[in-house]
Amino acid sequence: MPKVKLKVKKKASRLHPWEELKVLRQITTIISSGMDLERILKQIVEIVIEVTKADACLLYLLDERSEELILRASKDPHPNTLGKIRMKLGEGITGWVAKENKPVAIFKHASDDPRFKFFHNLPEDRHQAFLSVPIVHKTKTIGVINVHHKRPHQYTGNTTRLISTIACQAGGAIENARLYDEARRKAFQINNLSRISKTIISDRYLEEILNLIVTVTAKMMGSNTSREHKFTDEETRILQTIANQAAIAIENTKLTEETSTLKETLEVRKLVERAKGILMKEAHLSEDEAYRLIHKKSMDTCKPMRQIAEAIIITWEMKKK
Repeated sequence: MPKVKLKVKKKASRLHPWEELKVLRQITTIISSGMDLERILKQIVEIVIEVTKADACLLYLLDERSEELILRASKDPHPNTLGKIRMKLGEGITGWVAKENKPVAIFKHASDDPRFKFFHNLPEDRHQAFLSVPIVHKTKTIGVINVHHKRPHQYTGNTTRLISTIACQAGGAIENARLYDEARRKAFQINNLSRISKTIISDRYLEEILNLIVTVTAKMMGSNTSREHKFTDEETRILQTIANQAAIAIENTKLTEETSTLKETLEVRKLVERAKGILMKEAHLSEDEAYRLIHKKSMDTCKPMRQIAEAIIITWEMKKK
């Protein structure tokens, strides 16, 4: 009689307490570090992969302005998808986890779940097992960590709790990095506003000033992307400040041009008056006749009256010598 082999479900591996402690210490180190946000996200993904032995890990952060979850980090770099894969709160399993603030563990056929949203450019979406855990900071969901296994994989309660703990601890590191980025961004904005202010009071031409304002504003606001963007109150205030400065630049230039025109007019008038005086004395002409002569000469030669007046003055001065 042939032997019958019994299929025994393989239990998911469980970390020893000292291993869990090591992981938590790693997270603590990240929280207290001064690294930038992108490096923090990358290290969180690496830790999750080490703990779960997963084939893939994707990390999404919540953009509160658009209420979208944006793919920000993954085990394998996705240059064409990072920052571009987006889901609304409640959309897909990831969106559901963020909205409900609850983890979801699926043993196999994850794509069969009615909440699942498939992205053709994410190979991880074809994997069998799926664990999704919210990233929480002060009871508020700020992102989601997704763990993927290519084959069916049983996620134990211990694994889910550990990843949830990592996500909760990581939430503090992420928020600290965000605050740092925000402070750096504001410093960048202040620097550019100062640059615009200095440009306005410079002696540059209006076209050059306005071109610089447009260039600096576009760089400061990051407006070189083609996707929809919902402007925050702060961004609106910044744009209003820049618009006010642009208005000042325009008004200053107008005043400068008007002053320059007035100055030019006065100088021409002085030269014409002097030329008239010379003609009145040398040619014995009346004031009206002298003016008409200068004006006629200007019309006949298609030269400005200033140039005619200067020629009369120069000729007279040469005669005197």
